[in-house]
Amino acid sequence: MIRTQPMAHQVEGAQFAIPKKYAGIFFEYGTGKTLIALMIINALKLQRTLIVSTKLSVKSVWPSEIRQHTNFKWVTLVGGRRKKGRLLQLGMKASMPVQTKYSSPTTVPTLFLVNYDGIKNIYKEITKCPWDCIILDESTKIKSPSTKRTLILWNLGKMIPRRYIMTGFPVTENLADLYAQVKFLSDDNLLGSSYYAFLNTYFVKMGMKTLPKKKKVKELLEKLHAFCIHRTNASLKLPPKIYKKLDIEMTPQQKKLLEDFKSTFRLELDKVKIDTQYIFALITKSLEICDGYVKDADGNVAVIPTNKDEALIELLDECDARHNKVVIWCAHRFSIRKVERYLHRLKYGVLSLTGSTEDENKVVQHFQHDKRYTILLATQKKAAESVTLTAARYGIYYSNTWSYDLRANSEARIRRKGSEGHESIVYTDLVTEGTIEEKVYDCLRKKGNLIAELKAQFKNMKGASDHGRRERDEGEGGGDDTE
Repeated sequence: MIRTQPMAHQVEGAQFAIPKKYAGIFFEYGTGKTLIALMIINALKLQRTLIVSTKLSVKSVWPSEIRQHTNFKWVTLVGGRRKKGRLLQLGMKASMPVQTKYSSPTTVPTLFLVNYDGIKNIYKEITKCPWDCIILDESTKIKSPSTKRTLILWNLGKMIPRRYIMTGFPVTENLADLYAQVKFLSDDNLLGSSYYAFLNTYFVKMGMKTLPKKKKVKELLEKLHAFCIHRTNASLKLPPKIYKKLDIEMTPQQKKLLEDFKSTFRLELDKVKIDTQYIFALITKSLEICDGYVKDADGNVAVIPTNKDEALIELLDECDARHNKVVIWCAHRFSIRKVERYLHRLKYGVLSLTGSTEDENKVVQHFQHDKRYTILLATQKKAAESVTLTAARYGIYYSNTWSYDLRANSEARIRRKGSEGHESIVYTDLVTEGTIEEKVYDCLRKKGNLIAELKAQFKNMKGASDHGRRERDEGEGGGDDTE
């Protein structure tokens, strides 16, 4: 039973998916995809549904949504293999229909929640259960066809009659991301007999890049018409996005260290063939220097001067961060610790969210509701999914990763349902001039523009057009100044 009143776009999404044995629900972040899934389960009277999502979502988001909207039961499959197995067994027993002398068999739907990595060590046990449905939340987690995670879920999907995938947008890099997700849904070879056949049909190799064939893009999207629906968050009437970029000048020490690294690289290049691992290590070191620290071979860390810290304080003053909530995103965990110590000395109310945070939900709740804490320091990898940070009006990127998916998701943590009261949402990037950080920033902008183009094409799909107001073009790709 659904206890709350869904919004019009949620009803539309549920009605689209309910008649179908498999469907892709591509609703942008903050539009309430979880309730759509619950409405589907309720309408179809599904007894046992397997929900696969991120770790944080499984632990906090899904249980919270289930409690708020339904009377459904749920089992969170956590812990080691044995514990997961016991929980699965007990949950299965509890979900079996109960028949009395005076009534027909009845039961309340039971949802089994497991994270993507957790499903691996309990795969055999899961395959033995009589599932009615499987839902992949944040389905871009299986965009890579060769990973163990993807192969397991492909096999599992074949055994379960109803399959749904949900994500804000199924493409994070290019259209090739679609293959693994569609293969999970479809019983036939809708996009080709193999990943390589799919690539040969729809893409062309241009140097090191694989680009979609322009004449084939329309054909590819038309194949998705029947079972995919896309909606933006425009219907939520969210505040406009404003993008800013602050150019940060290198300190003399940073300049010297980076020049030394370049010289070392040139010398090594003359001696041996450089592999990608070495190049990646060099890039990582360069990004760490931009953030204001260096690591030696033993992992010891030394802090070095960076003008980012001064720029950050000026920016926090501009945001009035002692009264307004601000999220500061960092690419590196040590950057979090360094900035945290710095802000504590200045008497800011600071929280942090990293891979080592034990109670993520507690941290989020403090940031959202406790006036003593106005700044949240977070890594994109940890807090870019399944977290609501709508108390913040400002998002500051102390540093970025190469991943556009993480970048887009982190932006959506702030600008989603619940942020309607803000005049605007302001994102500011701190970018060290003349360094690899400029390359990262430019790369993210280009990917953003590409994704914006793909979204525009998705809007033209039958059954997937956007009925809300259109977002501004600049809101998708970012920019150098206030837009």
